[in-house]
Amino acid sequence: MLSRKQDDGTVDRWAKWKLNEQAKVVCAKCNNEWMSALEDRTRAVINQMAIHNRPQSLDAPDLRLIAANTFKGAVVADLMHDHRPPFFSLSQRRRFAAKLDIPDGIQMWLASMTTAHGLFKSYYFTTKTGTPGGFEFNVFTYGLGHFVVQLSAARWKKKAHRRHANPPRLTQSHFWDSMSIPFWPDYTVHTSWPPPQHLPDEIVDQFVMRFGNISRNPSTYGYVK
Repeated sequence: MLSRKQDDGTVDRWAKWKLNEQAKVVCAKCNNEWMSALEDRTRAVINQMAIHNRPQSLDAPDLRLIAANTFKGAVVADLMHDHRPPFFSLSQRRRFAAKLDIPDGIQMWLASMTTAHGLFKSYYFTTKTGTPGGFEFNVFTYGLGHFVVQLSAARWKKKAHRRHANPPRLTQSHFWDSMSIPFWPDYTVHTSWPPPQHLPDEIVDQFVMRFGNISRNPSTYGYVK
């Protein structure tokens, strides 16, 4: 079962999962050409992990491919939200379509689920108006079978900060360290999947929403620095 939560709390669901789930928010040419090619290449890398939960060593090109396909999914999920402007700018989307360049401020983690099912969830968070060092971010979680990847895109609310400071960086709490492997942007030559511990069924939703109550306290499920 795939689902997408709107900003007003409405949840849309689909009854099936597969790598090429589609949404009518991109042109047919993009969907049938470079996006389809990207999905096919990614499928070749993650297929055995997703279907059979088979351990795999991922090298830098594998991780770069997974990252690109995940960012593509994050953009599609972002465009599916009907109640706010797109989080990712037109220039970012065009640059990615042309060169598969992933913008600054993107982080990603790999995880695995005990029970095979599909995930396609995203949400947006922003600090309250007037908060010192205010920021906003978009989180996208994609799951196929046993394979899970999560992306966060963070930026300062003030455009002046965006021009002169590095994007805010989210850090998972130690609670998730055995279940979630950070791999982007600091991806290494090899990363072993799955993590030491699978996500139990009862905390998958908790993992999806783990940055929803972000703070600057490392004892919480997620914090920013």
